[in-house]
Amino acid sequence: MKKFLAIIISLMLVFSFCTIAFAETTGTTPTPHTYKAYKIFDGIQEGTATDLSRVLWGDGINSAAFLAALKADTTFGDTFDACNTAADVAEILNSGAETSWADNSANAMHFAELAYRNKAGNGITVTNGQTNLEAGYYLVVDTLEYL
Repeated sequence: MKKFLAIIISLMLVFSFCTIAFAETTGTTPTPHTYKAYKIFDGIQEGTATDLSRVLWGDGINSAAFLAALKADTTFGDTFDACNTAADVAEILNSGAETSWADNSANAMHFAELAYRNKAGNGITVTNGQTNLEAGYYLVVDTLEYL
C-alpha cells in the first residue's frame, strides 16, 4: 500500500503541472497556496501504518461514473473490467507492475485525469503545508487562477 499511496499522491498533483513558476525575492514570505482535495478512497488507517485497510469510495468521487470510465477507457484495456469496488481498483493500483503506476507515469496521469472528470462535490480547501485531512487518498487540484 505504500507504493499505492505514492501513486495516488502523485496522481493528485497531476493537474498542478501547469503552474507558472515565479522567482521569490530573498527575505520575503511566500503567500500560502490553496488547493482543492477530493477524497477518492476512504478507509481505516490503523496505528502508525501508512496503508489503508477496508478501502471504500470517498465522498469526492462519483464512484459509479468513475468505475464506468475506468472500464470503458481504452488506455487501460481490460485492466479494470473485473473491478466492482473501490478495494478492487486500489488492489490493481497497488499490485500493478512497478513502472506502470509509478509517479508521473502515463497510467498514473491518465488515472488522475479520469478521477478529475468524475470528481464530486466542491472538494476540501487546503493550503500548502496543511496536514489535517482525514485518512484516505485524495485527488488534489491546484486552484491557482490565471489572468
